[in-house]
Amino acid sequence: MIRRGAVLERRLLDGVLLMHARGSFEPIRLNGTAASIWYATAEPGDRAAIVARVAAMYGVAPSEIEASVDAALDELCADGVLLDG
Repeated sequence: MIRRGAVLERRLLDGVLLMHARGSFEPIRLNGTAASIWYATAEPGDRAAIVARVAAMYGVAPSEIEASVDAALDELCADGVLLDG
């Protein structure tokens, strides 16, 4: 997973706001766990690495959150802010 270069982020008190530098999509607001998943993509990595980072943030086993993190990563890819590969 790698972040698209044209995505700008603005940290909020309760999450993060994602915007495309060229305005090609509506801003996306991520709160709670979704924001943590975004922060875990700061460094490129495969899905397993990102799941491990998020699991470490919350002190849980990767197997407990893998399905939820995968679903969120799929949504972020569909929204155009992440590239899978």
